[in-house]
Amino acid sequence: KIAYYDELIQRGSKVYDLSDKGKWKSFLQCYKNIYDIMIFNVTNPLDLYMLNEIKDSKAFKKIIIHSHNGGIDFSKSIKRLMNRAFLRKQKEFKEINAILWACSDIAGKWMFGDDAAFTIIKNGIDTNQFKFNEKVRDEVRQELALSPSDFVIGNIARFAIQKNHKLILKIFEETVKQIPEAKLLLVGQNAPQFSMLKQITQIRAFSHRLSSKIKFLGLRKDADRLYQAFDAFILPSLYEGLPIVGVEAQCSGLPCLFSDTITEEVNLLNTTNYLPISTKAAAKEWASQLERISTMPKERKNAYLSVREKGFDIKTETQKVQKILLNL
Repeated sequence: KIAYYDELIQRGSKVYDLSDKGKWKSFLQCYKNIYDIMIFNVTNPLDLYMLNEIKDSKAFKKIIIHSHNGGIDFSKSIKRLMNRAFLRKQKEFKEINAILWACSDIAGKWMFGDDAAFTIIKNGIDTNQFKFNEKVRDEVRQELALSPSDFVIGNIARFAIQKNHKLILKIFEETVKQIPEAKLLLVGQNAPQFSMLKQITQIRAFSHRLSSKIKFLGLRKDADRLYQAFDAFILPSLYEGLPIVGVEAQCSGLPCLFSDTITEEVNLLNTTNYLPISTKAAAKEWASQLERISTMPKERKNAYLSVREKGFDIKTETQKVQKILLNL
């Protein structure tokens, strides 16, 4: 099932499986002129293989393409081929007069081109759900057998090349040298890509040396609770559109360290810093910053208000989207 399937059905929505061209063609024939707008939420523009057929069918008055990524995991040679394909797809966007949305400036330029006109729709969250709660913090740390003196570093991301788990472990190895009571919580499930299989084996072999200090929590549905138990959040991704986990972590008042490849649009608190990931001294630099964070005063209660003021509350963004759609 897709996310929120049961809730969608309960609220009167319909869900269609359009996983191949045959299903798309059948859908366009059966439901022509039923729906006004088609919105594609995509991380790779090459997934939009049916755009011309959709345009020719005249089934929808408007087509919206919403970019949610700022890069892709491929070798340099394949990326060159992809870039040419991207240019053809960007031309197609213009030909079908698509309305362009993006979760960040980086995501918009990467998918649509530097000169494209797109609207930024922020990755809003329920700020009340992620605000700091001392009681929940104590409960989660007890559940995970973490002591009050542990300095807990957290990361929430699927195990994919993009998320740079190899660097996370190197950072942690350096951090333990400075903070012996440091612990690392890794939340997320293995990505299915073949390119990750070897890396996952390497990660687990590497982490075995620090097995008493690293916890692999797998796929969880209580991220809002887990943030409370962290003392710092790190995200050294190779690229991102706009990482919603970064918004959530800051909403819970966590000091955050992001890679300098991530958009500054997710810099929401004065306790957030950006660091390089490609230098030889990167792991030591990140560890040094974590050591600094470990000595900082802990004031997390009002962070959610700052995140809300910066426009990342889901209610505000929902109203914005509704207004745009109703005026199209």
